[in-house]
Amino acid sequence: MVGKRKVCGLCAASCITKAISMKAKNFTDEGLLDVDVKDVVVFACRRNVEKGKDYDATLISLLCSARLDMYLIAEVFEREAKAVVQVPCHTIRPSNILGFDDPENPQVLKELTRALGAEVPTFTRDKQCCGGAGGYARHNRRAAMEFLKLKLDSMKEEVDPDCIVVSCITCLMWMDEAQEEMRKLGMIDYSIPVFDYNQLLAICQGHDPKKVARIAATPRDEVIARILENKL
Repeated sequence: MVGKRKVCGLCAASCITKAISMKAKNFTDEGLLDVDVKDVVVFACRRNVEKGKDYDATLISLLCSARLDMYLIAEVFEREAKAVVQVPCHTIRPSNILGFDDPENPQVLKELTRALGAEVPTFTRDKQCCGGAGGYARHNRRAAMEFLKLKLDSMKEEVDPDCIVVSCITCLMWMDEAQEEMRKLGMIDYSIPVFDYNQLLAICQGHDPKKVARIAATPRDEVIARILENKL
């Protein structure tokens, strides 16, 4: 089903504000949320999603479908950008209490990133901590940067990703700001932009990058421009 898209027109027909319209030539009555195929991604208005129901399709519900730029996301699906994810330590451990994801093989953030159309390859230090939490960076900043360098070098040499995707403010700030400092110190000669997952999701939904992803020490304007130009 990759690359195939259907339009049911349900959001346009049910939108009480008439904020969205469809110009597709052929609509289908088949319920997109009831398809028995796991690799179909459905962007749906929350008004049409049944709470607690286990859908076969990968479902991304939106506050309002009218705010989704479907053509931009379709292009992103086809381009398949390469992204690596940094899974926050506090989302997987202590695993017996959190129960959020498999601590030995976390997949939730990877699947969410794939749902945006990105390829998410693994690399040797895929599960290594970023080194920014727990007082490590505050106690011995140089050692913390050397620790992070091991991970960044592994990313760059094995994957050469377009960006790093995180879901933790500590990971975001540390991996972003430390890269800038490491470049000035001559520790690295490359840049890997860092995004919070919600920032990428907002950009794909058509929100202004200047409002949702403006602040960063490591340059990411080029990546944002490529997304908006449908080249990533």
